[in-house]
Amino acid sequence: FHRDPEGNQPAHPELRDGEGHMILWDRLSETTLERKVPFLKAEFGNPLTILPRRIFVPRPVKANPSIAGGCEVAKMDAEVANSLTLLVRGTCTFGLKAKTLMQRRAGAFGLINTDGEPFPMQVDEEEIKFLTIEAITIGAADGAFITNKVLNEGMELWARFV
Repeated sequence: FHRDPEGNQPAHPELRDGEGHMILWDRLSETTLERKVPFLKAEFGNPLTILPRRIFVPRPVKANPSIAGGCEVAKMDAEVANSLTLLVRGTCTFGLKAKTLMQRRAGAFGLINTDGEPFPMQVDEEEIKFLTIEAITIGAADGAFITNKVLNEGMELWARFV
């Protein structure tokens, strides 16, 4: 835990390492999923906190698949606010995705790697200065699992970094 400026009480707890896993639970059925999702922290952004966050996955639209990529602020759903928003790799840069989510006030950014395991997401050095969103990557199989649970099975998934 880090402490408030006066050193009195614990503020938001943070994770110090660059890797960990997410614990998932469905808020509607009040059940914890047995699958633990490994992640790697991005090489930019604020330290990861262990606060629980609702998972938001944008629904892709055939006419404009870039919506699920998170590249355009105007097309990003307001539901991303305070959530852990999962976006698929591709379509635009990691920095643009992070900026889009910051403008929509997302709580955290999760990138689904389209080819394999998580990796330490990087951005241009100029972008590092102002990208403050918590950011991670997860593997393709875990991304598909979560996307299916949220979009197809209708679960209201929440996650906590550990």
